[in-house]
Formats: sequence, C-alpha cells, structure tokens
Amino acid sequence: MELKKFEDMIITQELSNFFDKLADIFLLKKYNEIDDINFGRYKLSKLKIEEKFPNTDFDYLVYTKEGHIMQDELIIITFRDLMNELNTLIDEFDEQEIYIDKKIKYLNKYNEIEFKDIKSKNPNLSNINDYRSKNIKINLGGILSTAHVFGSKRLTDFLKNRKHIYLDENNVPITEYFAQLGLFDISTFFKKKDEDIKVVVPIENDKDNKIIKKLSEKDKKDFFGQDSKSDISSILEKLKDPSIIKGIIDLINASKNNNKDKNSEKNNNNNNNNRGINNSNKSNRSNDNTSKKIVKSNKNINDLLREKYNSDKYKKDSSKYIENTTNRNISEKDKEDINNILNMYEEQTKDENGVGDTIKQKGYDDFRDVSKKKEKLNIEDMIYLILKNNRGNELNILEKSLEGYSCRYIKESFTHKFKSISKNIFLSKVSDLINMNLRNVGINYKVDLSEYNYLNYGKKDIDDISLKGDKRILDYIKLNNLVKSSFSLDSKDVRIYPRSRRLFDNILIKYIKNRIRYKKSNFDGIDLKDLNLSRNTIIFLDELTFGLSEEEYNLIDQIGNELNITKLIIYLLKNKFRYSKKILENINSNIDKTYDEYMRDNTKESDKSAIKNIFPTKISLEKHCELKGIRGIYFFYKSFYDEENNKILNSETIATTSVLVKCNMCPTPSKFIIGSVNTFVKGDMILTDNDKLIATFPTCAIAKVCSINILGSNWQPVSDLKYGLNNALLLSSKINCSVGGIISLESTTMKNLSKSKIKTFENNEKNDSKINSPFKTKDELIDFLDKRIISFNSIYDLYDLRDNRIKFVKKLYTYINESKKILSSYLSPKYVDRKITYDLAIYDNEKIIDMSDIMDVMKQYFDSFINRGVDTKGYKIFKKYGKNINANKFLEEYLISKNSISATYDYETNQVKNEAIWIKYLLKEYNRYKFRKRNVKLNEEFKRKIVMYHKIGGGIDANSQTPWCSSFVNWILDVSGIGSFKTASSQQMINKLKRIDKPLYGSILIFTKYNKNNEATGHGHITFLMGITDDKKQYICLGGNQEREIKYSKYYLDKKMGVKGGYFKLNGIFWPPDYPDDKIEEIK
Repeated sequence: MELKKFEDMIITQELSNFFDKLADIFLLKKYNEIDDINFGRYKLSKLKIEEKFPNTDFDYLVYTKEGHIMQDELIIITFRDLMNELNTLIDEFDEQEIYIDKKIKYLNKYNEIEFKDIKSKNPNLSNINDYRSKNIKINLGGILSTAHVFGSKRLTDFLKNRKHIYLDENNVPITEYFAQLGLFDISTFFKKKDEDIKVVVPIENDKDNKIIKKLSEKDKKDFFGQDSKSDISSILEKLKDPSIIKGIIDLINASKNNNKDKNSEKNNNNNNNNRGINNSNKSNRSNDNTSKKIVKSNKNINDLLREKYNSDKYKKDSSKYIENTTNRNISEKDKEDINNILNMYEEQTKDENGVGDTIKQKGYDDFRDVSKKKEKLNIEDMIYLILKNNRGNELNILEKSLEGYSCRYIKESFTHKFKSISKNIFLSKVSDLINMNLRNVGINYKVDLSEYNYLNYGKKDIDDISLKGDKRILDYIKLNNLVKSSFSLDSKDVRIYPRSRRLFDNILIKYIKNRIRYKKSNFDGIDLKDLNLSRNTIIFLDELTFGLSEEEYNLIDQIGNELNITKLIIYLLKNKFRYSKKILENINSNIDKTYDEYMRDNTKESDKSAIKNIFPTKISLEKHCELKGIRGIYFFYKSFYDEENNKILNSETIATTSVLVKCNMCPTPSKFIIGSVNTFVKGDMILTDNDKLIATFPTCAIAKVCSINILGSNWQPVSDLKYGLNNALLLSSKINCSVGGIISLESTTMKNLSKSKIKTFENNEKNDSKINSPFKTKDELIDFLDKRIISFNSIYDLYDLRDNRIKFVKKLYTYINESKKILSSYLSPKYVDRKITYDLAIYDNEKIIDMSDIMDVMKQYFDSFINRGVDTKGYKIFKKYGKNINANKFLEEYLISKNSISATYDYETNQVKNEAIWIKYLLKEYNRYKFRKRNVKLNEEFKRKIVMYHKIGGGIDANSQTPWCSSFVNWILDVSGIGSFKTASSQQMINKLKRIDKPLYGSILIFTKYNKNNEATGHGHITFLMGITDDKKQYICLGGNQEREIKYSKYYLDKKMGVKGGYFKLNGIFWPPDYPDDKIEEIK
C-alpha cells in the first residue's frame, strides 16, 4: 500500500498488510490494470466511483504514482461506505463464530458444485480448505473484504441463511476470505463506536455478591462458557453435542440454585466459615459449581478482579483464574509453565491502576467456546494469546513474559564455535577465546559475554517447555512480518529475542514432525539441537523465507517421515527449488565432521545407496560439489566410496565453454559462443544439452560453407547432473548436424597422455612475436563490469533505496567494498615486465591505462543518487546518463584524461572471428531472460528492463505495453558501443541504417506492415538475422517483442505474412552505417 496517512490517521503496518494480501493474494491485481468495468489494485468499480466522484480521470488513477495513492484512499472510502451499509450485519456478526453445516453446497456463479470438484484458478490459493462441519470466526476485516468482492447481498445471504458457500471468479470460497483475512485486526482504523469491554466475574463470596448486585440487570448476564458477546440462543443453535448442552443447562441451574440459597448462606454464615477450607478445596477442583456473571468492565470490577487474582486462591495458581473465567480446563502438564508466563505477562502489561491483561481477561473470548469445552488449554494457547493481544509490540512483550526461563543454547552456541575449548570452560573464558581469535585475524574488537549470564538462570530452560506444534503461532508471525525481526541479532551476534525465537524454532520443528508423522525423537539421532544439521537446515529455510509457506511445507512433505540430512541434501540437489543453492551452501558451512562422526541414526546403508544412486563414483560427487562450491558435503560423504571406484573416468568429466568443438567434416576445430547456465568452473561456464550456439567451422566437406544446423538434434550421452531443467554435457557428448557431420567435444586441459604419441621438432624460424599482455583489455573490462559491478539489478537495487538514506549508505558501503575486492582481483596483472605505479590497469590502444581510482568514481556515481559528491567525475556521469547507464558508457567518460604509459603487447580477444560486436550482447540478453516466465523475480526484472530498452534505445518513457522491438535493437547497439539511434519506431530505422544486399550474420532485418490496399501503415518489425532454414525460405531471427519475448522466430524471405488488417513483408537488410562489414560471414 502506497498510502501512509488518511485523514490524520497513520496507516498501520497491519492495515497495509491487510490490503496488500487482499490485492496481491486474493484479487491478483496491480495499480496499473484497467478494463471496461473495474480498475486498479483493488478491483474498484468504475461505475460506483464515477457516481461518487463525477468526471474521474481513470488514466490518472491507473498510470501515475499519485493516482496509485488515490486508489488506496478510494478503497478506504469504499470500506467506510460498506460499514454504513452493513451496520446492522456488523453489529450481529462481528467477532462471532458461526457454524458451517456439512450439508451446505458451494455455488459457482449460479451452479452448485461439490468441494472435490472445485479447482482454484488462483495460483496463490491452490490448496483451499473445506470449512464445513467447523466453526469459522467472523470479524470486521472478513465482512468488509467479502462485501467488496462478493457483494453485500451474497455476504448477507451467507451469514444469515447459510444455504450456499459462494466462490469468487477464481473459484476461491468466501470462507477462505474469512479464514485468512480474519487474522488481521482493522477495527482500530475502521472504528464504528467505542465498545464496552466485558469480563467474567466468579461470585465466590459476599463481597462479590454485593458488587454484582449493584449492577443493573442489562449490565450483567449469566456465564456458562460463551464469549462475552453471545447469548444462549446463538450458542445452542450451533451445538451438536448433547453432552455440552446438558453441561450448559447444569451451569444455568447451578446459577439459579446459587441465587436461591443466598439467604440461607447468610443464616449459616458461621458454619460456612468453619467449613471454608473444604469449600475452597472443592472450588479448586471444579469450576462448574460457582455462579459467574458477564459484566461490563469498570474500575470497581477491575479492583475486584485484581483482589481475586492476588488472593491465596489464585496467586500461586494463576491458571485457575483462566479456568474460572472461561469454563475451560488447563492441561495439567502445562500448568506450571502457564502460571509462570501469565504472572510475568501480568507484570509487563499493568496499567496505572496495577491491572494487567491477565486480570482484564484480554483476549479470553477466544477461549470461551462451549463447543470446545472438552479441549484443554495448553501453553501454546497462551503464547498465541500474548501475540494477538499485543499487535505491534508482540516480540518485546512475549520475550519479557518468558523471562522466567533460562537459555542454555546461547552459551552452548558460542562454545561449539571453538573446538579447542574444554567441555567445562566458564563463559568468561569463552569471551577471552573469542577476543583472542578476533585479534589473530586483525580485528581489534572487545567482546564481553558476561552481560548474557542472565540467560543461564531460570526455574526451567526454554527448551524444556512441552509443545504440541501449534501452526497458528507460525502463521501469525509470518503473516505479521515478525519472522525476520525474531531472528535479529545485537552487536555481538546474540539474539535480541533469544527465548521467543527459540520457542518459535521448537514449535516449528514439532509441527513438522507431526505433519510428516516423524516417529523418532530427533532428526539424525542428534539430541543437541544446535548440532543437528537437519533441524538447523529447516530453521535456516524459515529465516530465509521469512516464515515457511505451504510451498516449503510441501517440499518437506515430499521428503517424508524418514527425513534426515541426506534426504534433505538429495532433494536440494535433484529438484529445482529457488533456495537450493543458499541452503546447500549453509549446510556446507555447518559441516565439521564426516558422516560416520556425525550421524547417530542407523541409516548409513540407505543413505549410502541414495547418494551413490546419484553419484556412482567418488569423482562424480567431488566434481559436482566443486562446481556448486560445496566441497564440505563431498568430504562428509567421502567414506561412502570404496577405493576401487575412485578412478577418474574421462568420459564422465563435465564439459565447459573452454572445450574444443570438432566436426568430422572439418579439420579445424571451433568453439561455443556462450553457455546458457550461470554456473562456472575455474572461470568457464558449464555446458548443458540446451547449448547449441557454436561458432561456424571454417569449411565443410559436404556443403563447402559451414552452416551448423543442430537445433533439431540432441546431445548424447549427457550427465545425470541437472542445471535448471537441463543435463550437463560430458566430454564424450556428441550431436549430429543436419548436413551429415558428427560434432564432438575435446578438453583443452585434460589430455589422456598415456595414449598420446608426442612428436617434437625444432623451430628454426626467427620469433618476432610480442610479449603477451599481462593486462585485461577494455572490452574484457566492459564485459566484466556489466556482469559483476554495474549490472541492471545493482543499479536499480540502489536507486530504489534513495529515499531511505540510512539503508542506501549502508548498502552502498557493503557493495563498494565487495566490488573493490572483486575488481582488484580481476585487474591484477599476471606479471609486469616494467615498473609501473598503477594499482589497477588495463591495456588499450597500445597504452597501459591507470584504473586505480575506478571504484572511487563508481562510488561518486552512486552517491549522486542521493545528491552527495557534487562536482565529482562520478556526479557528472550521473547527470549525463542518470540510472540508464552501462559499462561502455561509464568507461567512455571515466577514461577521459586518464594517465597512461605507452606499451606494445599481443593480446587475445574473446570476440569470435567474423562476427559483429553486438552478437555477444544479443545472445547474453537472450540467455538471461529466455526462461523468465518460470521465475517470478526474473519476470519482474524483465518488465523493468523493457522500460530501460525504451529509455536508452527508443528515447521514450514507456513500459511493456508499448511495442519495443526497435527500442531493443537500439539498446543492443548502444551497449555494444555502436550507439543508439534513439527511436522506438522500426520504420524510422530504415532512414538511419545502411541498406545492404547480402544477408550477413547479425545484420538487421526490417519488415513493413501494409493494409489491405497495399499501403504502408508506418508500422512494422525489426530484428537480428541469425540463420536460415534448410529449405532457404525463412530467415531465423533473434529479436525483442517477438510474441512479447526475446526469442528466435522465423520470417519469410519474400512472402507476405498475413496479420490483422493486412500483411507484413520484408523491407530490406540493414547494417549500422559506420561499422565494417567486409569480413562478416554471409548466411546462405
């Protein structure tokens, strides 16, 4: 939600989260969407808005940032109007539970449908729940959101008649809205009126009687287990258990008998006093025989309740207070913990009158449900109560309520970090050792852990609390964005909320064990929680995802009830999961033992079989772990392999872009242009069976001129190792060319010397070759900067933080320091044959150029985002290009007037011979985004990238809704150093490019659209030529906005291509006017 304030009221985080969930999860809408009926993020009705605000400019609302804020205001106004309209309904049902009968039918538009036949079309809500035969809580957020989506008539029919459960347009039931959006409390913002707070008073003596008697009859009613807003008729309606009804009747009768016997109690007061102890004991054993009243809370009532709570009856047994004010029993094994937590919670929430939330019975209505009378309350019910009662300050209050517990794991976690510490070392010695280790690595930082001694003391340790694994708590902290905060650390890397976070960890692990029906006590047989790799991996995933979603729970479900560290690792290796890389790296960093030293479960044989099924040899495991940067996992499983299986098999070696590509139709080898996966080994990209972009061979024995056509063939054999959706290539992999050639691979680094015949000869020719350059070239640096330093994501991530100066400066500091290390390593020469004073340098145009301050200028450029460093070189670059910059432009400005030394070196170029310079940038952009529809994050990045294509290439401000083929071509030309012609029109490019008569590899094709009268419409398409089909009838082109993608497409050479309202036809073949084309390969 963009709106921060409405009518002098601050938009709370909870309210913002509520509307975000309504829009993003349920409605699937964004601010800039509009159709004939609705518009915007909240699917607001154009007709209703027009009626309320005549002459509304919907384009302004949809396409401007100010309009987006106005959409937020309009949804609040809409909800307020709904409150007035539904005033009676809200009074009747707000904060009530209703029972959904199992016979109620689901209704899709006008057709009844069975639950099993419902197929949700909402990708966020694919697993919907059936709430029939259950109670569902109704609150203000659920009422207003469902009225907005389903309409007031259907909402009223559902609540009052309960004949149908309505489905929205994506087949999501109305009950799902109540269940999920009902977790938000928006009543503080949408206040109708101040409501009276009601409490339950057990009448246990004459003083109680006198105070209650003074209240008017309308201000008190009998309590028999219902919540404070319900009456007996609404309760009886939803009950199905006769025994519960009988219990209620007994309670009512007891209340009547209690009133009848008031006079006799007065007459026999002395006798009652003599039997006071016995009566007290009876009262403690049962809460059914005490008359209780629901009354309005006021100072006198609160004083009475405080006196009760602090009496001998409740002081040491505060759980009894809950039992007597809710008519629910508390689990016997949880009483001690509940007493400890409630007493601390009461202390933390006391007001100026000394009355806290426990005495005030805040949130107790959640426990007052006669249909759940037989279900005992437990410790997790109290944790959930504390969280819900303290929205906005949940973690602080919960942490203070848990202060009676020790946190041994904090001390243990420090101890485990240092293996040389003896088992009985004191905490102060741990501090000394940490300080010593820090000094050894050059960090002068004093760590004193004595302030954490308090974590060692308590009646009980936090890990000793018995838990059931209540998912409500996990859902609450995720929904309210508390997971990240709960993991936060102080300056000494100790948790700020050590007890609360540990409690959440234990609840999570218990829930997962229950969910997958895990039979054993602990994963991997490891009792110490912080040494348990499986447990720590799950908790790390929880931290990584800011709370596990159903997607991650399903992942764990797939692993099943035999979950252990091996099964987790195998799943992450074999399946495409967005966090696999980070989790594997985390496991790798935490491994400090071998499998045999670590594992305590008797699962070695099954684990060994599972690992060897994927990696049959030790070398295959080692190579894969090396590729992934997880060698610790290799050493963990190294013992699984016998010595006879440790031979290096050349046929199983993974192929990279460094290989030579051979064809039996040409004696001269070629090479790959680029790979398709962003995974490297020693600087070379891994090849997969999807990689078929090979530079053409110099000759062909059959076709004379090589035209590689392998798109319809497959590499065989391939490795079992997966990178994305594709298998890695082996050095033994081969593929057939349609011409008849067989293409194979050969390593440039691994030769089988045992079978080679090495010939030697004496070279008597004079060697006039120059010394190889020890420096990187300008072109190499441009490529490197684009990928690693000033990438599209890096620029926009920092630019988006410009309004938050603190976060911006912090992120920039980290980013610049990391980039300095990377660039320093990259620009360090292999050797230097002369004395130079440059810390960093490149070689270009027979000069060694000083690059020592490049990161300083880079920092100046980024500082300019927040108007720092005015009049610096970096600031001038920003003023000229803004955020729409690339490495080529940056270096062009940076290298002006740089110090240099003349020198003559040979150097290798990465550019493929006879290839236009823009080809590598075109292929790089294609490979970056070709799978973007499968990756939500990449897809969002792509939409932002199109804006940049338009800005830099087309010279306009537009988004993906504006045709972008010409902007894309110009952007490619710009980043490759040719320069943009600044036009978003494909037809204008006809006058800006040079028309040529040969179809050169990488040339630019322009198509023109004609109407039915054969008249040019001024529209068309522009793309890059990459090949030709076997029948020579269609060009194979790679370009932008081809079916809204960067993709390969086929276009006829001279045939009309029909489109709506006319046809397309090739206008001509073009080339940038100042770029040489004499050595470029012709496509035939």
